[in-house]
Amino acid sequence: MDTSKTDYINILLMLGATILAFYIPFELFLFSYAILGPLHYLTEIGWLHQRNYFTTGKKDYFILIFLGLLITLTVFLNQPIETRTLKSLFSDPETAASLAKFFAEWNPAFVFLAFVIACGMTFLKKIRHKLVIIAIGIILAILLNEVRFYIIAFSVFFPTIIHVWFFTGIFILAGALKSRQFSSHVSLIVFMICSFSFFLISSKGSDDWIGEYVKNSFNESNFGSVNSALFDLLFNSKKTFFLNSPKGLMIQRFIAFAYTYHYLNWFSKTNIIRWHEVPKKWLYTALGLWASSIALYIYDFKIGFLALFFLSIMHVFLEFPLNYKSIIQITNALSGKRKSGLAES
Repeated sequence: MDTSKTDYINILLMLGATILAFYIPFELFLFSYAILGPLHYLTEIGWLHQRNYFTTGKKDYFILIFLGLLITLTVFLNQPIETRTLKSLFSDPETAASLAKFFAEWNPAFVFLAFVIACGMTFLKKIRHKLVIIAIGIILAILLNEVRFYIIAFSVFFPTIIHVWFFTGIFILAGALKSRQFSSHVSLIVFMICSFSFFLISSKGSDDWIGEYVKNSFNESNFGSVNSALFDLLFNSKKTFFLNSPKGLMIQRFIAFAYTYHYLNWFSKTNIIRWHEVPKKWLYTALGLWASSIALYIYDFKIGFLALFFLSIMHVFLEFPLNYKSIIQITNALSGKRKSGLAES
């Protein structure tokens, strides 16, 4: 299949997302997350379901759904009491606080287990072998529970920037190695240049960059935690982090680009992966839910965030087997090239 046209379209989308991210990084992120995000979740889950989520067992994905529910419960339990979330179900505030603390403490483990278990359900066929993977995952999660890097990686980065940027890059690389077309390799190069350009071009921070609506949306949805964690990782600074500082703008521009292009990349490849070829009822339901999600975000961004959170985390978890498949595809392609080179020499 000739994918050069799609590659050039994606190059234009990358450049467009980069320009917008430089000028309106906060607004672009919120728009992409609230408008493009839900449609991506709904259509990708439908597409994955048609392919049994790339797992070896028909019901394997239920484990990922269960872990996604635990993550969602963690988010709801740790909302302020005045928001009347699940805490209102408990008559004893101390019980609610203890439960919220417990789930928050084990939140990284839920993400880690989803990633580890997805590996087993991608490559192993026998149930007993999958159970061994689950047991190993639980033991490792307990042993790593107080390791700072593990906590940040799986509570902050894996569901966010690793999913939208790293694995998007993995998909682009896998496609380039598979097609072996010039346009595919150019697409990969442009993706990397756009990604790193935000850290090469700096600007002065300013309060004018963030309006009240943006500030409230970031604070209420805790989006700034990803920015702060990236700040600590990249700059190793003991200074207080500010979203609108020069380095804060670098990070937000990168995040806005990563999320926006992640969604656009999915929609641009309709003719290649054919994600729209699902039962009509599923597609119409997805479009109806998407319209409802937009209405929720317009009414109140925080309500939209909470209402769509389970869907958001589920599409991350359910994509893990495909992520593994893509990594194996890259490994096989590179090892094949290496063997071919050795044979020729």
